[in-house]
Amino acid sequence: MRIEFTGFREKTVSGRQQYGKELALQYRGDNACTLDGKPAKVVGWLCQFPSVVQLDGGSAVEFSWPAVARVMSNDRNFRS
Repeated sequence: MRIEFTGFREKTVSGRQQYGKELALQYRGDNACTLDGKPAKVVGWLCQFPSVVQLDGGSAVEFSWPAVARVMSNDRNFRS
């Protein structure tokens, strides 16, 4: 565990949260993916479990950061 200074307060960051943060910075706002075959993007980069949201406002599904990394490094096609 490490302490991260953010402005005037310190925040504890666990290994899992830090791992998600690193992936989030890599994939945040990336809309070069699909959810059930429709254009989508990864949102919730500060969350423990991000969502993949269809750009047309259709559906949204939560995934773990490791799952997001695996799909984004392969075919970029999320399935609900």
